[in-house]
Amino acid sequence: MSEIKVHPAADLFPMMTSEELEELARDIAANGLVHPLVVDADGQLIDGRNRLEACKIAGVKARFEQLNGRDPLAYIVSANLNRRNLTKGQQAMALAMIYPEPERGRGKKDDAKKKAESASFSYRRVKEARLILRQSRDLAESVIKGANSLDAALVQVEELRQQASSTEAKLARLQSAAPDLAARVADENITLDEGLAIHNQREADLRRIREVGRHAAEHIFGFAGQVSEILSAIDAGEPIQIPPDQMKTLETAWDLLTRKMRSQSK
Repeated sequence: MSEIKVHPAADLFPMMTSEELEELARDIAANGLVHPLVVDADGQLIDGRNRLEACKIAGVKARFEQLNGRDPLAYIVSANLNRRNLTKGQQAMALAMIYPEPERGRGKKDDAKKKAESASFSYRRVKEARLILRQSRDLAESVIKGANSLDAALVQVEELRQQASSTEAKLARLQSAAPDLAARVADENITLDEGLAIHNQREADLRRIREVGRHAAEHIFGFAGQVSEILSAIDAGEPIQIPPDQMKTLETAWDLLTRKMRSQSK
């Protein structure tokens, strides 16, 4: 009993609470196991996880019967979908996880649609559940376990999609403006946010350099006259006094001119 494997589809459905299992165990101890556990040809448990656990609690030996060629998925859905402790959202998610893709082909009807109709809820809910499943398996499992409602999960899916869209837009911007940083992000050397921060700093530095250059250009025409005055003062042996703001302008202008001449001489 402890080594039996459970079919993955059967394992999707939540177990009974401990109180419910204790009650079932008392019933089995008093009346025996009325419905045997069902296994497939490989020995996987198709139906009866709760009864198996209750048998362990009651100390009663479980009885098994073979599936005998019946469709295991259809059997699992039939045995579990209409359980009273499942919400419609959990039922829809169970169908989405058991039948993740609709039937393709002319004249074929989606098995999940037929099961939804038999359980009296809209097939639209199955489509919504499949949307959640495609976005996040963990989110889908939280729905079927009852930790999250289907509607709440849909809201989270939309938030995830918006975040993904924003991330793609940021990455596209970085690839266009700074391919080297985008490559580092792709190589996981830096995060996308770090890459954007570096790019923004580069842009700020470039704006500052341009502003300095503009300010120097505004004073460039007075540069020759100021140089002439300095040379005359040197020839006359007079002390040279240049205000700090003018000295900064002269240094910047000189630096820009020398770099321009070097670039032209190459």
